[in-house]
Parts: sequence; C-alpha cells; structure tokens
Amino acid sequence: MIKIFRAASLILSLAIPHAAGHADTLTIESSVIALHSEQADIQTVGKLTYQGGLVLSSSDGNFGGFSSLDISPDGKTLVSYSDRGYRLQADLNYDSDGNLTNLSQSALEPVYGLDESILDKKKNRDAEAMAHLPDGSEIVAFERNHRLLKYALDSKTPTLITAPEGLTNAPYNEGIEALTQLPDGRIFALTQGMGDDDTRTGWIGTSDRWDALQYSFEDGYEPSGATALPSGDILILERRYRYVSGVAIRIRYISINDLNAATPETILNGALIAELTPPFNIDNMEGIDAISDSDGTIFIYLISDDNFDPDDQKTLLHMFSLESDF
Repeated sequence: MIKIFRAASLILSLAIPHAAGHADTLTIESSVIALHSEQADIQTVGKLTYQGGLVLSSSDGNFGGFSSLDISPDGKTLVSYSDRGYRLQADLNYDSDGNLTNLSQSALEPVYGLDESILDKKKNRDAEAMAHLPDGSEIVAFERNHRLLKYALDSKTPTLITAPEGLTNAPYNEGIEALTQLPDGRIFALTQGMGDDDTRTGWIGTSDRWDALQYSFEDGYEPSGATALPSGDILILERRYRYVSGVAIRIRYISINDLNAATPETILNGALIAELTPPFNIDNMEGIDAISDSDGTIFIYLISDDNFDPDDQKTLLHMFSLESDF
C-alpha cells in the first residue's frame, strides 16, 4: 500500500536498550500527528474520538512492517510483530488528558522458529496477525508459509497450533490477517484474500475444532486486523488501496450473537464504526487492539505497516475512544 504524507512536529529521540541479551540501543523518533491533515481541529470521525497519534521511525533497518497490535489492559505496553519476523515492545506515554504522546523503553527482538533458530527466510517470518492470551502467551499468524505459532511467556521457542482446515490453500501472500481471542477462549481468524468475489474466509474455534465462516467483502476493503471487546463483540479493521485516491480504512462491528449464530453458509456483514479516507492522516493500517478502563470506556489503537518504504509510507500509531452507544 502506498500513501504519501509528511508530518511536521516535535521530534522525540529515545535511546533505549534492546530486550535482555542485546547490548545495542534502539532509537525511535516519535512525532505527534493530527487526525486530519488539513483541519487540525477535527477530532472525531464516525463513532471515534481522536486521543492522539504518532509517526514512528528508526534508523534500525529492522524497524517497520508492523502488521499486528496488542495493548496491555492498563494501556501501558505495546507489542507488535512485523513482516520481517521481529517483535516490538514499548511503553506508551500519555498526557494529563489521557492522550497518547510518545513511546519509551522500546525493544526490537527477532522471532524464533520451532527449531529454536531465528526465522531468517521471508516465507517463514512474515508475521501478519497476533492474539494475546490471558496467560501472557501470544499466538502469531504467519503467511506465505501459512501457520499459527504460539509463544509462551518468557520463551523464545514456539509451539505449533493446529491450524484451520484449508488454511494452507490460502493465496501465498493473503493468509490470516486478522486474529483475536474472544473472552470465552475461542479464537477468531480471518483471511485477507481467501474466498470469492463477495466474501473472505475465516474461522472461529480452538485448535481442537475450527468452524468456518464467511465475512462480507465490499467496496474493495480487505480485512487487515481484528480485536475482541469485553462483550465478545468484534471490531474488524479493513484497508483499501486505489492508485488515484490512495489508502482508505474503515472499522466494522460484529456482535457476539451474530458470531455464535454463524454457519459456514452465513455471510457476516459488520456495521460501520468509522471510515477514514484522505485527507485524514492514515496509512497502510494493519494492526488494531481495544482496551477498556474502569468506567467502561473503550479505547482503540491502530498501527500501520510501512512495508519498509519510509520514503512513501509511514509507521503510524493512532489512539481513539469509542462512543458508548456504538
């Protein structure tokens, strides 16, 4: 996906040590960005209110390509896996109004495979989605070599999760792009390019049993991420790219009741939460997560994949609050 824009604002340079075992430092440049490139006073879109956004960059050649997102329940920590098989972890900082301001204490670590070695081939390390589990482990969906790997807390070596039947038949570069765990423990997975002209294939279940489902494919918007709300409802992040108009994104909502009632023949069609097109400051958004505070307010975070093309694309991190009556 290609989207060109420039952000002019304060640069925060963070010299931060990598995770344990590395003596290098990771320098992240973080600049605050407005929601709208032409009207800085615009703070709402659809059912979302902007809570701050950042343009992130680093001289580290492995920084970028972030296609998944997890935010800790307290909103303090970010985790994202990249197309090059790296795991980013960073602390999130906010101002007195709760708006996102910058990152700190960042670490970028390579991801390991089943043979206990670092994933070093593109077909094996293209991580596109993740689901964070209550025990601290993370399930990561890889495409090209389509599979699900589970990384336990404090362990670099994963275990192989039994994937849904048919996943290996997904297009080479269009496997599982959306992955999240529901409160009841089931996993929701959705592919980007598997399906027909009107649907995209997905599944819900566990490694013991996956039930197929279909998701409506409309207006050229492909699924690129998913997150479960405390209710079990799901938000789907979708992304579209057109040469003339550039990149556009939208977020759609599927209720847990519709999920539970779905059969392989049912076509799930989510309700629109928000649609962002230029001149909103967006890019190739591929990661989404949601958390809620003690008052029940839901906060949504989005991250973009710059495809390691910093001249034309950016790594963006946006934060929103969601209307209570969505």
